[in-house]
Amino acid sequence: MMRTFFLHTLLLLGLLPAAAFAQTRAEAFVDQATIRVGQTGSYTIRIENAPGDPNLAAPSVPGLRFGGVSRNTSISIMNARRTQSLELRFSFIGERPGEFVIPGRTFSIGQETFTVGDVRVTITEMDESLREFFDLQLILPDRPLYVGERIPATLQLFLRPDVRASLADLPSHQGDAFGVSHLPREPRQGNITRDGQRFSYAAWDIVVTPLRAGEVSLVYSMPIVYEDRSRVERDFFGRARAAQERVTLTTDSAPIVIRRIPAEGRPDSFRDAVGRFDAVARLSHETLQAGDPLTLTLDVTGEGNIDRLSGPSLGSPPGWRIFPPRVQFTPAPEDPHERRGTRTFEYVLIPENESVEFTPGFAFSYFDPEVGEFREFVFEEEPIVVTPAPEAGPAMRDFRAERARASDPAAALRPPRSRTGPRYSHLRPVLHSPGFWGLALTPTLAFAALGWVRRRQQQIAADAVARLARARQRALREALAQAAEAAREGKALPFFEAAQRAWQIALVPWADRHQQPEALTLADLLPLLEKAGADEEATAFARTTFTLAESGKYAGGMLAGRDLSADIASLRRALDSLSTPPVS
Repeated sequence: MMRTFFLHTLLLLGLLPAAAFAQTRAEAFVDQATIRVGQTGSYTIRIENAPGDPNLAAPSVPGLRFGGVSRNTSISIMNARRTQSLELRFSFIGERPGEFVIPGRTFSIGQETFTVGDVRVTITEMDESLREFFDLQLILPDRPLYVGERIPATLQLFLRPDVRASLADLPSHQGDAFGVSHLPREPRQGNITRDGQRFSYAAWDIVVTPLRAGEVSLVYSMPIVYEDRSRVERDFFGRARAAQERVTLTTDSAPIVIRRIPAEGRPDSFRDAVGRFDAVARLSHETLQAGDPLTLTLDVTGEGNIDRLSGPSLGSPPGWRIFPPRVQFTPAPEDPHERRGTRTFEYVLIPENESVEFTPGFAFSYFDPEVGEFREFVFEEEPIVVTPAPEAGPAMRDFRAERARASDPAAALRPPRSRTGPRYSHLRPVLHSPGFWGLALTPTLAFAALGWVRRRQQQIAADAVARLARARQRALREALAQAAEAAREGKALPFFEAAQRAWQIALVPWADRHQQPEALTLADLLPLLEKAGADEEATAFARTTFTLAESGKYAGGMLAGRDLSADIASLRRALDSLSTPPVS
């Protein structure tokens, strides 16, 4: 009996591992089954007596925007039973009205498997009375929009002057069909009258670039905190004040129709230039000697995707050597998004002989989204005068003749010597001559020195290979660290640029030894992936990495709607699947 009393006492004090005999279970629920658009709710997964802490990502439900996760652990003892609970709480914001289902999931912790069911949540319309006090709008041009176009847009927040409100955070956007520019640090501010009511406003000028055609959406949201004067609450000191309410404003979620650049009427000279441009070409001079360079300059001025324009092709006309253009972009003043400015292409052309009489003709074309038509500038051939190259002077002629003689094998032959060498008056054996031993040991010493040099070269080469491998590993770790930091901060474009560098660094050992990592394109990497033994999943992720990195650069802004935490895990897994790099 004394023993039973002692055991009960230990159980009550929680000193025995009673939880080891308790059942493990998991459940999922929301704190409120019905919330308004813009309000914040929480989705909780509770696990009792879990053998560890699971690493669960936030759910993905269109219409609900999930944020970070918080963890809370508690221990309770009831009827001599010790229960430990772990709660994973995900906050979310309702972006549009409707009935939504947060799907259930199955996950494992150690040897235990847990399953939670679906959870339903209802999002209702924002209180109409609130719309009289504040509103958030995304203003786009009232015309057809096209893929690849850099579209000026304005995000405007309207507030009634008699409402006391403050921004809880900067606006953020949802949707992966657009590349968007960064918001300016300081918005434009002013006052305006809407429907007879006075409002103050804050406006952010941005640039959006559609990445695909069809009916797509771009929704901006902004949390604000305002005073609800219909309710009173008390502060820490017991003083009465208007209640503080938080609401998230969202822009219209109606789909936006994006069109493709039409194929009909597209000129052969079209190189994806979209906007409104003017083009002027000029020559550095019109008279020159054969073999001398001539500069052809093309200035393209206007607005649109001008910072991404490609130069026109001059072809391969006979009698000319044409080099790729040197490109320079000069943005217009006070244009942080670089939609306006001048893009200059400088071509170097060299006439090979005096028979050339005209410069190459070429054309530059663009698509005007305002009218939905193509425009083309045609630059005709320009007459030039090419004179023969000057004859070589006496010094050059002598140099050429000397090189010809040096390269002639017959000139290297010498006639036999007609005189005999010196005579000796003694018959001393040659073995007693120091010169003989010096001459005899010279090849042995030479071979020994050659062997030492060869061994030293091998050691240096091995050290160089090791240094190269260590440098590559350091560069790869640095690229992965930059990708991980960008993923943590939610910066998609820096993430994909760092991931692209990681792929280039990881695969360069399988490339030509003279090729630099940054010069590897997606077309170069595909055969290298096969050499490295990459599986289908790794190859697909490499394609995705390069495609999204180029899309982000083309759009001039940040890609949205990606789960970067999953992307960084996929990147590490794909790189780990590569085989051991060859020793070069």
